[in-house]
Amino acid sequence: RENIYMNGSILGMSRKEIDRKFDEIVAFSEIEQFLDTPVKRYSSGMYVRLAFAVAAHLEPEILIVDEVLAVGDAGFQKKCLGIMTEVAKGGRTVLYVSHNMASIQRLCHRGLLLDTGKLISTGSICGVIGDYLRMQEKASEIALQHFQNRTGNRQVIFTYFEVRDKLGHPITKVQSGQDVLLVFGYRSREPFVDKRVNVGFGIHSSTGERLTVLYSSHTGQELYVLPITGEFHCEVKRFPFNPGRYYMYPRIEVNGVESDYPRDGVGCFDVESGDFYYTGRQTIDRSYSPFLMVGNWRLSQIKSGLSGELVARSNNGECSETLE
Repeated sequence: RENIYMNGSILGMSRKEIDRKFDEIVAFSEIEQFLDTPVKRYSSGMYVRLAFAVAAHLEPEILIVDEVLAVGDAGFQKKCLGIMTEVAKGGRTVLYVSHNMASIQRLCHRGLLLDTGKLISTGSICGVIGDYLRMQEKASEIALQHFQNRTGNRQVIFTYFEVRDKLGHPITKVQSGQDVLLVFGYRSREPFVDKRVNVGFGIHSSTGERLTVLYSSHTGQELYVLPITGEFHCEVKRFPFNPGRYYMYPRIEVNGVESDYPRDGVGCFDVESGDFYYTGRQTIDRSYSPFLMVGNWRLSQIKSGLSGELVARSNNGECSETLE
C-alpha cells in the first residue's frame, strides 16, 4: 500500500490522483490479498506486477518498459501488452526493451538495436528484428561447447548440433515433408550406467515463439546407459513445417535434474517448400500456420429420408463420382 503512494509520487502523480486511481491499480496488479504484506516478502513477479500497475495508470507522454513481460503469468502479460497498445494508439510513445521478438513485432512499428550500449541499427521493426537475428546467428558460430549462457549442473553438455538427411549427410536446408535426423553431439564427465537420461528439444520461430517440444521421455525412450561422448539422434519422418527459419533449443536431464540447457539455442536451420502432400505441388503457403498436418478426407452421406444425390467433383470441375 505504501509503495503504491511512494512509486506514484516518484513518477509524478499527486496524492489526489493516486487516491482516485488506487483501486484500479490494485485490481490491475491482482495482488489484493497481499496489499498489506511488506514488499520485501514479494517474489520478483509480484514486485513487477505492482510496479507496472502503478506505471500503467500514470498517463505519461512516454512510457519506458524494460522486460516487464519476462515475469508473470500469461494472463498478466496479455494485460500488460493491452495497456501498452492502448498507450501507443492514444498518440503517446512506448519505449519497450525486450528480447521477445513476438511481442516486439506485435507492439512496435520502429526499432533500435543496441549491442553493449552502442546503436547498431534503427528503422522498421521487421528490419531491426532481422538485424538482431543475424547477430544471433553470427554468435552461434562459436563452438557450442564454449557457450556461456547455459544452465544445469554440466554432468552432460551439448557440443554440436546438425541436421542430416536420411543417409546421414549433413544438410543446411530441409524440405517440407523430408525425412531428417536431428543430431546433438554431447560430452559427459563420466560414463553413465543405471541413470535415467532424458534428452529433448524445443523448436522456436524466428520471432522467439516456441512452436513444439519433443523429449525422449514423451516417446518412452529414456536412456539408462551413456558413453562419455556420442550423439543423440532424433529421426523425424516427413518434417512437418512450412518454409521458414527455425531455431533449435535442446535440453538434457539426468535422473530428473537439469544437466544442460543452452539458453540462446544451438543454431538455426531453414525449411524450403517441398511436396509434403505427395500431390506433385510444392507447399508454399505459410500464412496460416508453421505446421503441416496429415489428414485423409472422405464424404459420407447423412441419411435424412430425402431423395437426391451427392456429387463429388474433381479439381477440374468434372463429375468424378456420384453418391446416391
